[in-house]
Amino acid sequence: MAKILQIGTVDVSNYVLRGQSVKTAAVYDSHSFTNVLGITKRKRIGNSISVSASFGDVPEDVADALTAACTSGDVEVIYRDTSEKTLTFEQPSIQKSIDFEDADGNIYRDITVDMTCPLADYSL
Repeated sequence: MAKILQIGTVDVSNYVLRGQSVKTAAVYDSHSFTNVLGITKRKRIGNSISVSASFGDVPEDVADALTAACTSGDVEVIYRDTSEKTLTFEQPSIQKSIDFEDADGNIYRDITVDMTCPLADYSL
């Protein structure tokens, strides 16, 4: 199976619910210029990439590893857009809730992660 999402060393591809969302927005230089036609322009310097994903039925040990990856600062993320990409994202935000506890006392969680790479090479 192709890797859908790996945050740090934690591959959460098997837990992704309803896919993931990848948003790309152009980032422009703060300086503008007026071209020969009198139109004000700014130079595009790259893209901002945001990835959001929800996970379900995540075992406690995977939830703990994911929490550690998401709370240790910037993190390398492998994600799938039109192809597999790898970028370093700023510290992700993570939201967790207990989904259920099985008969053996094992806890499973629902988790949502949102993260942004504020400036990526625009060739991505």
